[in-house]
Amino acid sequence: MAEPSCAAALKRDVPELLGTDAARRVAVRVHTLTGALTDLSTSDWHADVPDSVVLQTHCHEYATFGARRPRDLLRRLGVRKVTEAEGCCGLAGNFGFEAEHYDTSMAVADLSLRPRLDEEPDAVVIADGFSCATQIDHLAGGRGVRALHLAELLDPGEEA
Repeated sequence: MAEPSCAAALKRDVPELLGTDAARRVAVRVHTLTGALTDLSTSDWHADVPDSVVLQTHCHEYATFGARRPRDLLRRLGVRKVTEAEGCCGLAGNFGFEAEHYDTSMAVADLSLRPRLDEEPDAVVIADGFSCATQIDHLAGGRGVRALHLAELLDPGEEA
């Protein structure tokens, strides 16, 4: 699944809330893109990837799928330097969009994400979560920085 928060909902929340066999059958089949690629890739598989990236891992990916880290997959695919913004991006769904939470959202972003973006202003930035990518656009979009989803990094397709 491309969005970590959706994958986490199907993997953990739905079975806990519904408690049905059907929900549990769905849950065991849910994987993030990182998890699926980790399972499918071989040790000699390398993609056309940059030498260095800044990575913002989505909170739901940490919480629900923690054993399979995008950082580890990126290194396995040939990225030599992964600078990880550890922790929350500060947006957290609609929280950071609400005016009364803006200062808190920015304070959380200042803990790790903004410093990593500032340290490596020319790096390719990877963020699989919509919230994380939106926060990155807010923090560094004026510099022309746009977060790529892992799928976009691996298959850039045609430029529009």
